[in-house]
Amino acid sequence: MPKPLYIVLEGVDSCGKTTQSMRLAEALGAQLTREPGGTRIGQELRSILLDPSNSEITPLTELLLMNADRVQNLSEEVVPSLKSGISVVSDRSFVSTLAYQGIVRGLEFDLALQVCEIAMGEVRPDIVILLDIDIEQVRARRGTGQHNSTDRFEQEQDEFREKLILAYREIAQRLTNIRFVVVDARNNPEDVHASILAAVSELQKEHQDDQ
Repeated sequence: MPKPLYIVLEGVDSCGKTTQSMRLAEALGAQLTREPGGTRIGQELRSILLDPSNSEITPLTELLLMNADRVQNLSEEVVPSLKSGISVVSDRSFVSTLAYQGIVRGLEFDLALQVCEIAMGEVRPDIVILLDIDIEQVRARRGTGQHNSTDRFEQEQDEFREKLILAYREIAQRLTNIRFVVVDARNNPEDVHASILAAVSELQKEHQDDQ
């Protein structure tokens, strides 16, 4: 029986991450989840975090709420699926927390990482697929009107998103204990999907060869 994989898709808003997560989960017959909001309790935490009227939320509050959601999601969705032999595809993970709160919001990176590690326990993604994109492409996609949102994070300015793009790239270099695959998200969705499938297939083959 193939080893179930915990696969994470990451990237700045408008990179196509959510669409690609759904396509990948369908292609693999995997459990799809997201952070924040993958559980009932997580949905309530997500509502608090994304509500634009909650402008007084501090970066540290964000960090703790994101990790509260993470504990619940791992406990209810990720770990039970993996134990049942079902792979999991997650739309975001602790990597986003490190990018948003640990770097762009100005918290100490090591502090953010430590809190994330406490929340995750022994669970780590088998692979993180970073959908890399440039700010010009983000602006173009948001300009189509397809990404209009009342989301507190998506209402941030382009400078915020540009910092996030750089933060994700930095994290992919810093977290040497996590397998990162960077995919060019500027390509058309079919090519992006094919690149993601190729990365996952390579990992699956490696696990089969080890058996």
